[in-house]
Amino acid sequence: MSWRACTCPKYHGSIPSRPYPPNTPVDDLVACYNTALALSLDALAPLKTRTVSYNCPAPWFTAELRSMKAACRRLERLTRGTGLTVHLEAYKDHVRAYKEALTRTKAQYYSTIIHDQQHQPRKLFSTINRLLRPIAAPQPPGARDLCSDFLDFFQAKVNSIHLQLNAPAPPAPHTAHCDRGVVSYM
Repeated sequence: MSWRACTCPKYHGSIPSRPYPPNTPVDDLVACYNTALALSLDALAPLKTRTVSYNCPAPWFTAELRSMKAACRRLERLTRGTGLTVHLEAYKDHVRAYKEALTRTKAQYYSTIIHDQQHQPRKLFSTINRLLRPIAAPQPPGARDLCSDFLDFFQAKVNSIHLQLNAPAPPAPHTAHCDRGVVSYM
């Protein structure tokens, strides 16, 4: 809904009007008016709360990195909108700084985990195995059949090339020499 579609008579009835005694202090009148406006605004456009959840956030992704990423996106939109070289350079510099901060934070997180578990070999090796061998992603349905079909096609193609290479070569064309050059008879 746009603001132009909002008409005063439609919303005028939502603001209560009461007569006040003539000697009421101005501060009380303003407070009452603000309360009435807030109540009518809540009735016409109630506050909606939304929860924003990050899909499986990495444990090393900090609030600082999140704000740097948001700033990076703002600079990217600015660069695309203006097309100015100054904005492009600022965007490139910020991306470089973000990548460095990301690498530094990740390394610091994993170093801390390993350092904290250096006297507990079982937990240490479990952590290292989890880091070096992450859980494999599930295969999509039919992936095994697709791989088998590709293997069969590839083997058939290789076999056909081998048969073509082992086939007897066609006879060479008969050539006769004359004074002006080589003449070929086909």
